[in-house]
Amino acid sequence: MFILGNLHSLLGSLIQCSYNSIIFPQQKNIMLDQDRRFILQLDNYMMDELSISECSFLSEHYDDSLFLSYNIPFPHSLKNAVVTRKAEYLAGRICSQKALAILNIKGFNVLSDSNRCSLWPDGIKGSITHSRYNAMAAITQEKSIFSVGIDLEPIVKTEVMLNIKDQISSYHEMKLITSFYPDEIAFTLLFSAKESFFKAAYPSIKKYFNFDTIELIDFSIEKNILAFSMQKDLNDFFKKDNLYYAKFRVKNNYVVTHIIINKSVMLP
Repeated sequence: MFILGNLHSLLGSLIQCSYNSIIFPQQKNIMLDQDRRFILQLDNYMMDELSISECSFLSEHYDDSLFLSYNIPFPHSLKNAVVTRKAEYLAGRICSQKALAILNIKGFNVLSDSNRCSLWPDGIKGSITHSRYNAMAAITQEKSIFSVGIDLEPIVKTEVMLNIKDQISSYHEMKLITSFYPDEIAFTLLFSAKESFFKAAYPSIKKYFNFDTIELIDFSIEKNILAFSMQKDLNDFFKKDNLYYAKFRVKNNYVVTHIIINKSVMLP
């Protein structure tokens, strides 16, 4: 059975990609590159106590020298990586810098530990996500928040969904969403929300777990919320029957989800 970390890597090579960037209303557009070749657009905004930065980019215009241009360290782990991986990493770190700047934290480079978890400044909880042409970072310094997870996914193609949906979603979970969205969007929302939960939980749990660890129990299109219940204990804090809520947005050919885990839920 696949686990979240492995399956996400597989989906990265299968999911439909698009040049369409995710644009939300009432955002300030900031062009970053002087020639607008790599970073096409960068937007910063606040949402649900989160400082969020997102960008659209073209890996076709990536060059290693861009790390120096943006004053971002080039990680040794990317030395032999393909261009698309380098471009996605750089775009994600550019977004993290801008999200931190909203909170007046400047000059901090977000590195990764041996488990590829982002290392944030003291008191900051955050998450980074990227796809083929878009990247986002979401952070908070609210003391009541334990962790944050954000995920951006292109809509999964039908044939991919049919091949892997039984490993990610149940009939009951899909039925809650397909009354409002086509199967492909419903499936992508489920996958993305569970990936957001994984990103929020993994730094504390430090182990992989299956997609059925959390189950969708309610869905609100009016409030853009997916409600999940834990199906098993993962540690002393992530306990069976705990409830978690993911916010979602469907834009162009993408979905975006994020989960904020409050400390009040984490009582042992």
